[in-house]
Amino acid sequence: MRGELILIWRRLHFHARVRAWTWRLVADLVEAGLLLSDALETAATVSREQGKGVVADILLDIREGVRDDEFEDRINLYAPGDEALLFHNIAGAGAEAVFRAARRLAELQDKVHRAFRSALAQPLLGFVLLGAVAYMLGTSFFPTMQQISPMANWPLGGQLIARFSIWFSANIWIVLIAVGLVIFGLRLVIDRWTSAPRQFFDRFPPFSFYKTRTGVSFLLTITELGRMGETLNSALLDQMTANASPYLRSRITAIAREVQDYGWGSLHATGHDFPGRDLNAVLGALTQQDSWVKKFSGFLDRWLEDFDTTIKERTAILNVLLMAVIAAAVGGGALSFMSIMQTLSIH
Repeated sequence: MRGELILIWRRLHFHARVRAWTWRLVADLVEAGLLLSDALETAATVSREQGKGVVADILLDIREGVRDDEFEDRINLYAPGDEALLFHNIAGAGAEAVFRAARRLAELQDKVHRAFRSALAQPLLGFVLLGAVAYMLGTSFFPTMQQISPMANWPLGGQLIARFSIWFSANIWIVLIAVGLVIFGLRLVIDRWTSAPRQFFDRFPPFSFYKTRTGVSFLLTITELGRMGETLNSALLDQMTANASPYLRSRITAIAREVQDYGWGSLHATGHDFPGRDLNAVLGALTQQDSWVKKFSGFLDRWLEDFDTTIKERTAILNVLLMAVIAAAVGGGALSFMSIMQTLSIH
């Protein structure tokens, strides 16, 4: 149990941005002439001196894997499946090339994750503000108004807003637990649901976001493996399904069937637009040319440069709707106050 908790703790600290920094440091040390085990030990020392004790422990654990001929197993503990797959070719491609490929993949994955976090920050803030407004109305404003005039004398609109706000503030912990359960359940559904209706829901957030994020990571892995000289075929895709989520596994399996029969230009034939129509169209066109992996990799890099803007545009409607709801709640409270005061003046 203690070992599992330590592993979870290390994984939480060893996120994409930290991995990118770590892999680059190891690659630089290997390029400078150090053996892999020495490079890992030196990188661990540097990490500890910089206050990154958890990273140092991870690197030393990986170094022990080199000594015990368990290098790939140790990497699998700390890196996600697509990134860990790059290290399976370390004997053929060389340590420096593999660590640099892993660094590029981790950097680009971090960029994708940050784009989603940045785009979703405003909607999440909107939900928090909406809850804060309802809580303040329910704990302070409407109870005070009830002392002035019974709720039965208020206009219907004011009564509805007041009843909801008072209920919300009185059951705030139940609401928070329910929201947490919904988020947890939605995460399970997004990760594991693979039946036919999923294709329809993949057009809308949050399913579309997950499809794009996992799909782009998949293509990044493919291009890095291609750069390293790996044969991009259905057998390689079968390896990628080993540590993939059920949803990603279903998409990779579908792609593997098409690649086996028609090649990489047929991703659109799976029918799920995974990861996206634009990327699939470019991939289909470039696979007919020589050095298509390098060309597509360049296009994918440029596509990612605009990714942050694209995601923000997709969440713009959600942001507008949330702001409208917040404005309606605040405006409704103000109108209720005015209506109540008008009713009191009449009585």
